[in-house]
Amino acid sequence: MKLWWLETRLLLKNRAVRWLGAAYLVMMMLAVGVGYARFQGDDVAGEALKTRMAAEQAAWRHKVVAQGPGSAGYYLFLPAVFAPSPWSALFGGERASHLTQQRVRLLAVHGQIHGGPIRNPELAVIGDLDLGFVWAYLLPLLIGLISVTFVADDRRRGRWSMLQALTDPVGLVLRRLLIRFGSVLLLNSALLVAAAFVAALPWETRLGVVWLLLVLYQAFWFCVAALVLQLGRNAHQSILVYVAVWVLSVWLVPALHTMSKLETEHFNQGVEMLVLQRQDMNDSWDRDKQADFDAFLATYPQWAETSPLVGRFNWKWYYAMQKASDDKVNHLFEAYTAAREHTGSPWRLLSPTLVLQGALEDLADTSARDQVAYLRELVAWHREKQAFWFPYLFNDKPFAPDDINRIPAFAFQPDDAPTTGTLGYLAGLILVAGLVGTLQHLRARRARTLPKLGIQRDASVGA
Repeated sequence: MKLWWLETRLLLKNRAVRWLGAAYLVMMMLAVGVGYARFQGDDVAGEALKTRMAAEQAAWRHKVVAQGPGSAGYYLFLPAVFAPSPWSALFGGERASHLTQQRVRLLAVHGQIHGGPIRNPELAVIGDLDLGFVWAYLLPLLIGLISVTFVADDRRRGRWSMLQALTDPVGLVLRRLLIRFGSVLLLNSALLVAAAFVAALPWETRLGVVWLLLVLYQAFWFCVAALVLQLGRNAHQSILVYVAVWVLSVWLVPALHTMSKLETEHFNQGVEMLVLQRQDMNDSWDRDKQADFDAFLATYPQWAETSPLVGRFNWKWYYAMQKASDDKVNHLFEAYTAAREHTGSPWRLLSPTLVLQGALEDLADTSARDQVAYLRELVAWHREKQAFWFPYLFNDKPFAPDDINRIPAFAFQPDDAPTTGTLGYLAGLILVAGLVGTLQHLRARRARTLPKLGIQRDASVGA
């Protein structure tokens, strides 16, 4: 234990390590603060929208009787809010680039829910500043800078030969790596617990899963550092090798993953659906209204007993055309959501950074899959609203003031995504790295032993 304590004191006395640790801590605190402020603003805005829409809905209690269900469906907005999970304060994921608070009328749903800003997917590769960004991108750099040069530094100062004579060099390296691993893990764990208190995170299994993901991801990068140390290079070469691995995992492979997604996913197809739906609806004003209405009734025979169209404008025809224009882009919506769920790119499995980010986003309900589930639930809820209003429109059902409270309300709760695959993936990488390191150590040890036995390496191989 004395050696462990001495090595720990030696590490903490290193000025460069202290500065790196302080900078990393500041970045983590800043990320948590920014993420929590974003979460609070999102949550407050969602609650304010629901409160405002509830007041408007109550105001229509008697207006519907006077103005009719057609006017109510046109002017009454209802909220469709994807409430943020408290975990989104730490792992924002793709949530900020999507619409999660919408006001939806009885008009065509695809003409309303895809009106967000056009996204550039290449700018969404890294994401916003949050704790997930610090862990995924900056934690490996911290590990490399404090771990891959201490053997080279000892060689440069002439201490390594003496240390090899006094102690087992392999045990010394492992001890130093474990001390660094424990120190970094303690720093990350302390801030995770503090963030859990600040963001009022529930003390549940999810917290333990996040911590376990952190441990495995950190262990993987320490394995990479150990493999770099085995190369026996000088400090500059060791840092270059480690940074090359970091660039490969953090930048190059994610870029290839994004390019692969661009080939299969139309990121801005929502705008295309919006335009096509509205164009079809606008064209219907110039077509034969009765013919279009008859086609609608043939598609939906449950409304076939409705009374004939009367006058130049009829609410029944209007909402029938809204529904028909929605139907014409439904196949695009299904293709769009299926493409948005596509995360099976083989490039993703080559980057532990991408795998970690995906797992954290799934836990925080901020992934692309969660956004797709929200859109699908929104479309299903819109159909429920149509099922509520259409009897008043097509069957002339009388509307009572209390019926306003029976309008279906939007409620969405994302499903919990399994993380066992990610945990197994990271554990497998650690196992492979450990196996490679062991084989490399045995090979180096054999290479040192053969000359002592008076055996030429080439001769032994040939034998």
